[in-house]
Amino acid sequence: MGGSFDARMLQQQQQQDQQQASQNGQQYNPDGSGKANDYHGPSLPPQSSFPKLGPSGGGGSLMVDRSRLTQVATQMATDLAKLQATLQTLYSEGAGGELVFGWPTADGFGENAGNAYAGISQFYSDLNNAYDLVISNIHQTVSNYADAESSTVTAANRVSPDHAPGNLA
Repeated sequence: MGGSFDARMLQQQQQQDQQQASQNGQQYNPDGSGKANDYHGPSLPPQSSFPKLGPSGGGGSLMVDRSRLTQVATQMATDLAKLQATLQTLYSEGAGGELVFGWPTADGFGENAGNAYAGISQFYSDLNNAYDLVISNIHQTVSNYADAESSTVTAANRVSPDHAPGNLA
C-alpha cells in the first residue's frame, strides 16, 4: 500500500464528496435555504385563548378586573425586589475569578472569569430593567382602563332623553 493506493483512496473520497455536494445542491439553494419542495403549506395562526366577542359567544362585552391586574403587578414587584437583591449581591461579591493571574493558563482563566462576570451582571441588570418596565406597563394599563371606564360612565350620564337618537324634535 503505497502512493497509488493513497491516490485511489483520495480519488474515491473526492468522488463521494462530489456526489454528496450534488445531493445537497438538490435540497438547498446556494444561500443555504431550503428549496421549494421543502414547503409544507401555510402554517395556521395560533388560536387565541381570548373569548370570542359578538353573537358567536362572549356576550359581546369585555370585562377587565383591574384589582387582579394590580395584584399581578404587586407580586411581580415582590419578585423584582428579590432579583435586585441578587444583583446587588453579585455586584458586592465582584469578579474574584478575574484576579487569578501569574502564568498563561491562569491569565486566560482570569480573563474568561471576568468576561463571564461582566456578561452575567449585564444580563441580570437588563432582566431587572425589563421586569420593572413590565410592572410599570401593567400599572399604566390599570390606569388606562380606569380612565376609560370613568369617561364612559360620564358620557353615558350626560345623555338625556332629549338628546337620544331618533328624537329630532
